[in-house]
Amino acid sequence: MADTKILRFGFAAIEHKHIEDLVTMMTEYEIEKYIMALEKVSNGTHKETKGEHIHFVLFVNLKVFNTFKETLKKKYNLSGKNGTTGRYAGWMNINKVRDSDKFIAYTVKDNNLKWKGFEPDEIKKALTASHKKKETIQEELIAHLLVQKSELNKERYEKGNSGCNYDLENLEREIMAFHMNKKVKIGKSQVKNLALTYLQLHMETRFTKEGMDRIYNYMMHN
Repeated sequence: MADTKILRFGFAAIEHKHIEDLVTMMTEYEIEKYIMALEKVSNGTHKETKGEHIHFVLFVNLKVFNTFKETLKKKYNLSGKNGTTGRYAGWMNINKVRDSDKFIAYTVKDNNLKWKGFEPDEIKKALTASHKKKETIQEELIAHLLVQKSELNKERYEKGNSGCNYDLENLEREIMAFHMNKKVKIGKSQVKNLALTYLQLHMETRFTKEGMDRIYNYMMHN
């Protein structure tokens, strides 16, 4: 239902100096329950904003969400592709959010927040969960990739090929950059294994014949 409010997750490459303007936007759009988490990375992504970006958790209906996204895109020129080619925003497919608590914990992990409408105990619980010792770095990576999913799912045409190929290099680079930003060393075999995990569990077309062929070829020839 278009009027049903649900939690929606995403991020945008917006400088932190605009946070109060964003708070004002929340009021203008009558978004009474939200979290905005300010983060900065040094892995080469979000070059236009020198690594600064903002994660969002919004409790909104579809109409308000779509209008808010469009305003955000125009106001902050969010027309880039993946953080390396301009300002960029990514939003989660709600059907892929199996555990909203985990995504909230991922959002608040740097504890630099503006929030409203949540209970203080909810924020405290999310912060506690986000700071647990990470044998869960793979889960955090997958959550990160899912936020980037709209870009990672894009296919690119290759010269001399009438068809198109899933952008596996972009996926592998995103996995490598994630670990570099965490100051965690990662090797080729680990990148390949994590990419395969993502493809098998989260690639949109994984159950089609073409999707199965791509996963098989990646698994057997890498």
